[in-house]
Amino acid sequence: MRIDTHSLEVHQRGDLLQLDADRAVPVAEDSYRWHGELRLWDNEALIGCYRSTDAAVRSKGALYLALHPHGTNAWGRWVGMSYDGLVITGWGAIARTDDEAPKIVQNLIDTGKLIHAPQPS
Repeated sequence: MRIDTHSLEVHQRGDLLQLDADRAVPVAEDSYRWHGELRLWDNEALIGCYRSTDAAVRSKGALYLALHPHGTNAWGRWVGMSYDGLVITGWGAIARTDDEAPKIVQNLIDTGKLIHAPQPS
């Protein structure tokens, strides 16, 4: 088990978000670049999909993230296809700082749910 932290570029147009992510670690360590789309629903959930943008990487899937009431971060699950299997899943988070997202994900791994939603800085 590992927590990958991807640098993420987000472009928002209304309730649609376009995501472009760099590799978390080198290709040799099984990381890939990816693109995703999320739609904001009722100002409380981000629902969408992702796919690898690297050649010969078939990874793709769906995302569901709960949005913090102040919009500072989001957390939830991804489910999809990867080299490791046809249907796999894990926790995920989007945050404004490099160190915040892995802390949110570790909390989800440890407890199975987000106990304390991080407060805005």
